Amino acid sequence: MASLSRNGKTGRRLIQFTDRQGNRQTIRLGAVTAKDAKTIQGHVEKLIVGKLGNTAVDADTAAWLGVLDGELRERLARVGLVEPLEKLNVPTVAEWVHGYIAGRTDVKPNTLRNLKQ
Repeated sequence: MASLSRNGKTGRRLIQFTDRQGNRQTIRLGAVTAKDAKTIQGHVEKLIVGKLGNTAVDADTAAWLGVLDGELRERLARVGLVEPLEKLNVPTVAEWVHGYIAGRTDVKPNTLRNLKQ
């Protein structure tokens, strides 16, 4: 289903597979050990089977996806094996403080002045 190979020039590992439309997709793993690459290949194969059969993946692969973040997760999303993670809109401390002070309509003028300070 998915083949694990090495780039001839750099020696970095990659996984290649064919998607539903017959297009060859490549997931570049970078500098990982052979054991880690084989583990990732196993999870990718389970994701492909789940995608092709429109079924859920097994518990091990789901748990692996749950802790997976960063570049590998983005690479899996680019080839359509997983949904991309939504970016959270987390305010900075300054934005949060300004919003907190603006939301405090129950304070007296001197307390508001102290909060702004």
